[in-house]
Amino acid sequence: MANLCGVPSLKCQIAVALLALCFSVCLHSAAAANTDCVVSAWGNYTDCNEATMKQSRNRTVVVPQAGWGRACPVLVESITCKPISCELSVWGDYSTCVNGYKTRYRNVTVQPKYGGAACATLTDSMACKPVDCYVSRWSDWSPCAALDGKQVSTREVLVPPYDGGAACPALVQVQYCPKVDCAMSNWTAWSDCNSLTGAKTRNRTVTTQPLYGGQACLGLQEVDYCAAVDCVLYDWYAWGKCNDAVGLKTRLRTVKTPSNYGGIPCDALSENATCDPVACVVGNWTDWSDCNSLTGAKTRNRTVTTQPLYGGQACLGLQEVDYCAAVDCVLYDWYAWGKCNDAVGLKTRLRTVKTPSNYGGIPCDALSENATCDPVACVVGNWTDWSDCNMTDGSKKRTRPVVVASQYGGAACPAVEDLLYCAKQDCQMNAWGNWSVCDYSSGNKTRRRTPLVYDLYGGLACQALSEQAACDAVACQLSNWGNWSGCDPVRFKKSRARSIATYPMYGGLACDSLTEEASCSVDCVLMDWSDWSGCNYTSGLKTRTRGVVTFPATGGVACDQTEQHEACDPVNCTVSNWSGWSGCNQKDMQHIHMRDVTNYTAFGGQVCPALSEAEACTGQV
Repeated sequence: MANLCGVPSLKCQIAVALLALCFSVCLHSAAAANTDCVVSAWGNYTDCNEATMKQSRNRTVVVPQAGWGRACPVLVESITCKPISCELSVWGDYSTCVNGYKTRYRNVTVQPKYGGAACATLTDSMACKPVDCYVSRWSDWSPCAALDGKQVSTREVLVPPYDGGAACPALVQVQYCPKVDCAMSNWTAWSDCNSLTGAKTRNRTVTTQPLYGGQACLGLQEVDYCAAVDCVLYDWYAWGKCNDAVGLKTRLRTVKTPSNYGGIPCDALSENATCDPVACVVGNWTDWSDCNSLTGAKTRNRTVTTQPLYGGQACLGLQEVDYCAAVDCVLYDWYAWGKCNDAVGLKTRLRTVKTPSNYGGIPCDALSENATCDPVACVVGNWTDWSDCNMTDGSKKRTRPVVVASQYGGAACPAVEDLLYCAKQDCQMNAWGNWSVCDYSSGNKTRRRTPLVYDLYGGLACQALSEQAACDAVACQLSNWGNWSGCDPVRFKKSRARSIATYPMYGGLACDSLTEEASCSVDCVLMDWSDWSGCNYTSGLKTRTRGVVTFPATGGVACDQTEQHEACDPVNCTVSNWSGWSGCNQKDMQHIHMRDVTNYTAFGGQVCPALSEAEACTGQV
């Protein structure tokens, strides 16, 4: 061993070759052990954790990192829960009036969560304003109905009742028209007798149809019957010729007197009988046929000269069969083997038929047979030069071609590819950049960096180019309180509200209540005064009223007067013009004229003047 590195002896050469082989195998094994970490896709975000106001999602390691492979990235990330504001349904219809009020409601469809806006009020009440039903005048009576004689008059609802107002009266009234009985004409003359039934008829028509439940029309037709006439036949004719198709013969007779007016009908005018039988007649046998090459059979035949008819004797056998002597197959010797079929690895040889089998003789054996081809060993060429280093894993390789492929079980080919690895280059990173603004959708902020030197030849991979962190908490900020609402007459509460100016985010302080209530009193609210009524002639007063919109409650201001009376305006007496002068009264020689009161005095108005005057007649006797 003293000259191991000196004079190149045979032992020294063998030792160096073994060291080189060992180094190559070790490099190949180490490269094969380098595995990058592989992770699954992100799962779905979890439900919000109300204690931390966070949602998270995970991914798992599918292939763990090994050797110099890339390390696994982060497996869990979190975002701040998104605020969910209250959502309400649309208002329902108002209820019927109870104690002068009607109410409507709405429901919460989405409850507020995670600092979202609170729900507004769910009830709404208002005072009822009763409206009585008002209908139109009755319509004209409808025409009389043909079946029952009804007439109908209707009216329509012009203003439906509302908020407890008076209900509508009947909208339909009915009366009945006078009945009309059926009227018919006189009977017609009798018709001729029917040739089949012997019936004769007479008819009458409706001159006035029954109406409005009047008496219905009775029968419009009468039927009577003529004297019946029976059928009389002539004697049968002679039998006709036989019908070969059906084997029957026929005879006929005719009608002497046909039946009429329901008399006895005629019997059958024809009848059939079976023809006399005819036996089968056949010809002489033909010569024998040639022998059948498959079965060895030969045949001879004869034909029918007269077919059997009408039940006559049937035809006997029309063919006879006999068999020829059998001939066995004889083959020539095998030809030489053919070339190998590379697709299946087989060679083939053939032979031919000297005498084919016939008339049921022994058939021929197989005319071809196969055998496995002779084995062919693999032959390979020289190695190529080494390739350039692969940028991803640092490998370089060389190959050699297959000159002759292994066939038919011959020796397999040795390795045709050889692999070595270049020196690795690890990734180097620049410093982190500044944090970004917050992403409202995820609740995270981000910072980034870039590679300074990229990894090569399977070197240590670059680490993450970005990373995230939870955003800084943002506390809820509210607006000032709004004005107090009016007093709720059902619950005697008033309320006020405020809105969210800045929603809480990223775990910031949640919002306080957006509404608050306080007790309140309800003052009386009155309607406007109605117009003055007409004058009451008994009391001499006119009146006006007003209703209560909202009754006072919980110490609210009481209602003022709801009815006022006032003296009627004075009505002066008015009179008509004077009538013409009357004739002269011979007793006192005066005539008079008069006038009537057109409007009597009332409520302290001016009294009526004299309603008649008299004066002396002049120039009248």
